[in-house]
Amino acid sequence: MADKQARNHVVILPPAEVKRYALRFTYTLGLGGISVGLAGVLAVTGILLMFGYRPALATAFVDTHALAAGGYSSFLRSLHRWSAYLLIISVFLHMVRVFYHGAYRGVRRTNWVIGVLLLAVVAAMAVSGNILPWDQRAMAVGAVVETITRSVPLIGGALKSALFGPTPDAMLLRAYVFHVVLLPFVFLVLAAVHLWKVRRDGLSGPV
Repeated sequence: MADKQARNHVVILPPAEVKRYALRFTYTLGLGGISVGLAGVLAVTGILLMFGYRPALATAFVDTHALAAGGYSSFLRSLHRWSAYLLIISVFLHMVRVFYHGAYRGVRRTNWVIGVLLLAVVAAMAVSGNILPWDQRAMAVGAVVETITRSVPLIGGALKSALFGPTPDAMLLRAYVFHVVLLPFVFLVLAAVHLWKVRRDGLSGPV
């Protein structure tokens, strides 16, 4: 029995026994699986797009324009962008579904908090990604986020300096590092813990 319980805390797989309601597509809408699939598409397309992008003021706009000029790279960029939008929607709807069915209560409360953090990380990746093209829209997004960050009480100035740096070039480079390294790493860790807790606590449903 002890060995079985130990395995239940390690294996990140669906539980051996699943309640009947959790198998109905009309109950889950497959939103969790859709989110995982979209995250995989973003990872693959993002890695491929990195070969054609340089995070510097002198090259960012030119590289982005070249990627969007047509052909295979344009398809990859469009797929990456639309997958990001759809991921935000699917994660949000997944949380709405969990909240509606009361699946956040009891032992699944911690997993609900992790889900909220995952949504925040996805939104942060979208914001940092919008800065990378360094066009008029990117500069506007950067200015808005910088203003919001600076207005945080007590730590706004230090937070702004840490996230954006002293120059626009530093801001672009840091947005790139956040977008392709730090935020994906945080997302991967949170998603792994999220799936592990689903395995341990059971598929989402009324407690």
